[in-house]
Amino acid sequence: MFSKNAKILVVDDIISMRKQVIWALHSQGFNTFMEAAHGQKAWEMLLQADAPFDLIISDWHMPMLSGLEFLKMVRSHPEFKDIPFFLVTAENDPALIRLAHEEGVSGYILKPVDSESLEKIFQKHFQKIHSAV
Repeated sequence: MFSKNAKILVVDDIISMRKQVIWALHSQGFNTFMEAAHGQKAWEMLLQADAPFDLIISDWHMPMLSGLEFLKMVRSHPEFKDIPFFLVTAENDPALIRLAHEEGVSGYILKPVDSESLEKIFQKHFQKIHSAV
């Protein structure tokens, strides 16, 4: 299973949403978080980090650089391309969900975020990884 000491980057332009995601993760036992208000800041944090992030959770709709644009940048960079990347959004258009999967999203989390939905998504994602190994 995924280490509870994982270094997690939470990206959302609305601070209350970042705090909600962090609270949900914290209730699952995770405790190492970095926050960014938009994709551009998150990208800078990735480039400047001393150690790689283990997980990225990003809102889709943000100013400066959307979550989808940020995902594309992460997936195109050899050092970051394998970091699990989850998009959080209220968007439930099947075409957009398909687009996110085509761009390499690890998972798609619908708002509102709660600890139970995060736990189910992470368990499903990381079980797939372990069964593929």
